Amino acid sequence: MPDDPEVTPVSSANSDELNDVDTRWTADSARVPSDVTPELLVCTAVVRGDLADGAACSVVAGAYERFALASTDHHTRNLEEVQFTLWQGPGPEAVDSGVPRLVADVCEATSVWPLVADAVVESPARSLASLPLVVGSRCVGLFTAYRRRPGEFSVDDVAALVAFADALASLAANRLRDDRDGPLPPPQVAGAVRQVAMDLDRHPLDALALMRAHAFRTGRTLSALVADLMLGTTTAEDIGRRPDGH
Repeated sequence: MPDDPEVTPVSSANSDELNDVDTRWTADSARVPSDVTPELLVCTAVVRGDLADGAACSVVAGAYERFALASTDHHTRNLEEVQFTLWQGPGPEAVDSGVPRLVADVCEATSVWPLVADAVVESPARSLASLPLVVGSRCVGLFTAYRRRPGEFSVDDVAALVAFADALASLAANRLRDDRDGPLPPPQVAGAVRQVAMDLDRHPLDALALMRAHAFRTGRTLSALVADLMLGTTTAEDIGRRPDGH
């Protein structure tokens, strides 16, 4: 996994990124329909090789869009989802920087991520590895692995995790390039951001921030909030309303 300083950081992208989101990326957290995918086999190998107790990977289009490709258990799936919802935690840090983020003891690091601290501590994860899926100079996704015990990841462990991340990056690139391993559904978050921005007459970045805040206040993931917007059970006015009701 290259820690090339020229990897494009997501946080520096402006709202034009919304127009560049690949039409196959989606916020839907469901795995691709097939029971066994190449990504799931790689994540399962991580667990069976005793590198981690759980692993997951996603295609991530910056802070706007995410598609979960595989997870060995619901804990890693939830860890990635809650971090994407609030764009806080070691996962977003890895995507933004393009370099791995290793956490020896999550209980000692929660002050760094106050918004996701409760969700992380309530999970069985005690040590966490978040590695960006980098193709060339572009980060296309995220690989998450956790252990139930705290402790530093050894040099050999990190090297093995980086090798798995490289394999997952290639698989993610294949999906984005050729749909060779199965198509990704259309995007949902980016479209919802555009609609909320239009309805509230706000900048897309402001609309996204309002959506994240509303999801946090109501105890939902961003994916769940987008689904409610599509169903009409939540409106842009609900999202734009301040906590005091005004």
